Amino acid sequence: MKITINNQDLEFNFKYLQVCELLEKTGKKLENLQEIAEDIKNASLIGSIGFKKEEAEVKEMLQEGSFENIRLIIEAFSVEVLAFISPNSVSQTN
Repeated sequence: MKITINNQDLEFNFKYLQVCELLEKTGKKLENLQEIAEDIKNASLIGSIGFKKEEAEVKEMLQEGSFENIRLIIEAFSVEVLAFISPNSVSQTN
């Protein structure tokens, strides 16, 4: 999925391997995934994994922009993860 942050179109990908990386970095379990997404402090971590960029680079992007950028990352994360784990999703192979 593409999202635009600070006038940059970025490819955001959050599937199985990215979920595993997020859980490993946060020390949380899968059932706490929503809790991770609800903590605004995790936006740069989620963005770094989803964009395949360094967390410091994503933090800088977020500092340069508005709160809208954080919302875009969390929303993209929610859409990607829901599509991945939902049994009713259209495609789980993306």
